[in-house]
Amino acid sequence: MKKLLILSFILVLVLISFPVQAANNVTGRTWILDTAGSITAAKVDIVWVIWTNITTDGDDLEVWDSPDTVLFKVKGKSGIDMIIPFPGNSGQLGAFNLKVIDSGTVQVRLGQDF
Repeated sequence: MKKLLILSFILVLVLISFPVQAANNVTGRTWILDTAGSITAAKVDIVWVIWTNITTDGDDLEVWDSPDTVLFKVKGKSGIDMIIPFPGNSGQLGAFNLKVIDSGTVQVRLGQDF
């Protein structure tokens, strides 16, 4: 019984010691996004976008480059990663707004002018 209590205590310590992943990591050349919102209002060069960990068929992803301009809207398929390349291997956008993300994470690779 004492061993079970000690093991349970160790398990709880291990579980709480893992850092909670913060939403929308925009450091470095590859952003990791999981929360809708305005990511940047500055000009940005994008090479590709990958949507991963889609949980349900028909989940939506929408990216806009201004408040009234849709860059792309896609529907996901559970378990299949979606790769969205940009023309010329780098698309310069006036801004980057993740309007809708129903599930998963979006990886955004920044281009040369980052």
